Amino acid sequence: MFTIILVGGNVAVLMNNFLNNQIEMGYPFEIMVDSPDKDFSKYKDYIEKNTKIKDMHEYKLYYIDYTDICKALDGTMFDGRDFSSVLSLTDYNRLREILGYSKLDLKEDEIIINCLKTAKEPFEKYIEENNTLEILNNTFKIKELRTENLAQLGFNGYFYAIIVPDNFIPIIDFEEQKALEYDNNNAAFSLYGFGYKLAVQTKEPTDQNFYNNLCKFILKKDIEMEGEFQGEKQNYTVEISLGNVQTRGNRVSEVKSFYTIISFLAFYIALIFVMATATLLAIQQLSDLEKYKYRYKLLKKLGMDELEMNKIIFKQLLFYFVLPLVIPIIITVPMILGISNIFKVALENKEIWMNLGIILGLFMIVYGIYFIATNIQFNRNINGNR
Repeated sequence: MFTIILVGGNVAVLMNNFLNNQIEMGYPFEIMVDSPDKDFSKYKDYIEKNTKIKDMHEYKLYYIDYTDICKALDGTMFDGRDFSSVLSLTDYNRLREILGYSKLDLKEDEIIINCLKTAKEPFEKYIEENNTLEILNNTFKIKELRTENLAQLGFNGYFYAIIVPDNFIPIIDFEEQKALEYDNNNAAFSLYGFGYKLAVQTKEPTDQNFYNNLCKFILKKDIEMEGEFQGEKQNYTVEISLGNVQTRGNRVSEVKSFYTIISFLAFYIALIFVMATATLLAIQQLSDLEKYKYRYKLLKKLGMDELEMNKIIFKQLLFYFVLPLVIPIIITVPMILGISNIFKVALENKEIWMNLGIILGLFMIVYGIYFIATNIQFNRNINGNR
């Protein structure tokens, strides 16, 4: 029961922090729209008519085939991406301005890596050994590593983006056109997503209804596919979306409703279990009072004073209350550290340890109250002061 209490409580807190961090890291802008072309007119018309805009920016994110910086994530939970997202310095600074960050400068031969805070460590190790990066046959010096939240859970790159000087963008544009027109399979540029972006910050949060209506403007396309079903070749049609819409308000709504159910159940079960187990231990000790009463009366007759007896009672009860915690704590700590790997995309190690400490602390407070109450009642009964 103690193990269930500690594991359940920790998972609830981990999930809460994970979802909150995911919102902050993945949805720093209230509205985010991807599109395969520059035409955001329908989206902008609806946004302007149905919410108050604080700031807005249209830009393009480029996807470059494998660069050596991808090695930084090899063997980590962020592994699996063989391309890099590239953003111009002007667009990067504009997004930073919308989010309230200061602007940064670059020389013609410098770049910035902006990554998730949880991916900072592998990039730091890589930069210590490799402070330059080759992009499309051009060598750049890595000026610095930044970890500001820039919607890098798929919108502005997967886990990181490379910020390049503005004068390098025409070279990337050229490679993009070459990839599209001549050799899409082998050129240095590949299309891994919708490159054109619209980021909007509103004065008030949006709701789920706003999100649903905005999604209606996403264009659809039917693609004819050929597959095999029960040994026979068949043709079928698949509808794909030519764009993507994300809103912070919709995500918050989804997360909060989900977390409320999970966390309430987890904390309720944990509270019931800790009260039940502590009550059982208290009753067990108090039910044996007559046996202990005789023994402590005998000690009193042999000359032991009340203060010394109270110390012995305290040690006796402490032993019975602490002993059942040893194995659950030994089991819980490695179990939580193992489970936490699921959440490490949005959680740092220090947050995981802090959550573990919070749950243990809360558990000890409730458990300690029962221990103190049992100790007081035990002393009263032994000393005859009911």
